[in-house]
Amino acid sequence: MAARPSLLACSALVLGLALAHSAAASECAVETPSVQPDPVLTTYDPFHAADAQQRFTIEVRTISCPLQRNVFLELDVDPLDEAAAAGESLLLSGPGGRQLSVLLTDESGRSAHGRDEFFNVKPGLTTLQVRVPRGQVVPPGDYRARMIARTRLDNGNNRPETSDHFELIVRVGAAVGLLPVHGDRLELGELSTGDRADAAASFDAYANVPYRLSLVSDLGFVLRRGGTAGAAGPGYVPLLSGDTVPTAAPRRDFDRPSSSEWRRRHSLDVEVGNIAGLPAGSYRDTITVEISARLGD
Repeated sequence: MAARPSLLACSALVLGLALAHSAAASECAVETPSVQPDPVLTTYDPFHAADAQQRFTIEVRTISCPLQRNVFLELDVDPLDEAAAAGESLLLSGPGGRQLSVLLTDESGRSAHGRDEFFNVKPGLTTLQVRVPRGQVVPPGDYRARMIARTRLDNGNNRPETSDHFELIVRVGAAVGLLPVHGDRLELGELSTGDRADAAASFDAYANVPYRLSLVSDLGFVLRRGGTAGAAGPGYVPLLSGDTVPTAAPRRDFDRPSSSEWRRRHSLDVEVGNIAGLPAGSYRDTITVEISARLGD
C-alpha cells in the first residue's frame, strides 16, 4: 500500500511541469526589428533650396501578442561610432572630422532617438525618414553613423529588448553655383579707346570644392555694331575680379572658398580696344559666366 502515494506524487509533479511550459510559450514577446534598406543612403546638395529627405522602413514583429499591441521603437547611435546625438539631431561624421546634422522623423514629422525618446508603433512596417536640413555646406564625401534600432514592449521597467544595427549615410557631392549681386549689364556710354564700364557687374560664387569660372562670348569678345554677328566693332578684354582674362582661354581657377563663408564675391568688367574709324551706332555683345567644379584638386 505504501507505493501508491508515491506514484500519485510523481504524476502531480509531471503535470505541474507541463503547465509551466505551456504558460511560458504563450507569453507576449517582441522579435528583432529589420531595417530596410541597409545602409539608408541619402544624397544631399548643400546649395539646394529644400531639405533632402529619404524614406526607409523598420519591420517590427511580435510573438503571441494582441494585434493592437504597441511597441517602443528607439533609434540611437552605436556607442562605438564617432557620430553623436545633439538634442533632436544626429551629427554624422565625415571627411576631415566634419559633421553633418540630420533628423530621423516619422511621417508626422516627429523626431525620436535615444534611450529617453521613442516612436510608439504597432507591429508591422513603420515608415521613417532621414531629413537633412538645407544650408549646411560641407566638403564632398560620405557622412556616416552606425545606428541601433531597439524594440521593447515596455519602457523603463527592465523588460527584455531586441535590437538591429544599420548604417546611415548622407552622400554629399561637389556643389557649385552663381548668384548675381549687382547689375546684369555693363554700360559703356559713349565709346572710347580703353573705355571701361560705368560700373562693374558683381556676383557670388558658391562652392564646396575648388572651382573654375569661364567666360563665353556670343560674338567672340567683339562689340559688334547692332549686336549682329560679322558686323564691324572693337574687340575688348574682360576683367574678372580686376585681373585681365585672355580671350584665347577665357577662364580662371579658384580655390575653395573659406569654410566660414563658402562663397566668394567676383566682379566683371571689360576694357575696350581701339575704336578708330568705327561709324556711330550701338555696339553690343553678351557674356555668359559659367562655373564648374575642379574635381581632383
